[in-house]
Amino acid sequence: PNLVDHSPGTNAVNFAGYFLIPLILLLLLGARLPELGLGKGHRVWRVVAFWVSIPVIFFIINILNGSTTLIQLARMFFGNLLRNGFSEEFLFRGALQTRLKQWVSSDWALVIQALAFAVWHLGTDTQFMGGDVLQGLALGIASHSMLGLALGVVFQRTRNLIAPSIIHVANNMF
Repeated sequence: PNLVDHSPGTNAVNFAGYFLIPLILLLLLGARLPELGLGKGHRVWRVVAFWVSIPVIFFIINILNGSTTLIQLARMFFGNLLRNGFSEEFLFRGALQTRLKQWVSSDWALVIQALAFAVWHLGTDTQFMGGDVLQGLALGIASHSMLGLALGVVFQRTRNLIAPSIIHVANNMF
């Protein structure tokens, strides 16, 4: 909890910088909402149910054993969804991955956005590793790039940002 700023100002800056500004720029450049993951999608809720089933079981166990409450979990979920989940998913999957696919193959777009996602988290990963940048980079490549790759595949398959956003939040809470 000490590694991440949860202030309302940070939430607003993240939302504007990761979603609003890139969205406006992409729309001005001719992008369409559905291609950015803001359309109907395909089997979104089935994918969400599959991916969050294990975290939900642990959340239920935590509620039953009294280590958290439903209200605390709901606050964590919506706070994380507004702060990082949706905004980062738009930035990396909706904006970056879809633009990369115009220049490189879908496979390379997946890999590049996943690596960019890992590097994006380098500061937090480095802090977590006691300030060691190489260890932070290794942690980011091992964890955040793998998560970015999985979320990129989910986005590619569902063609919608709802599923990767909810999975991202569940992962962060887990």
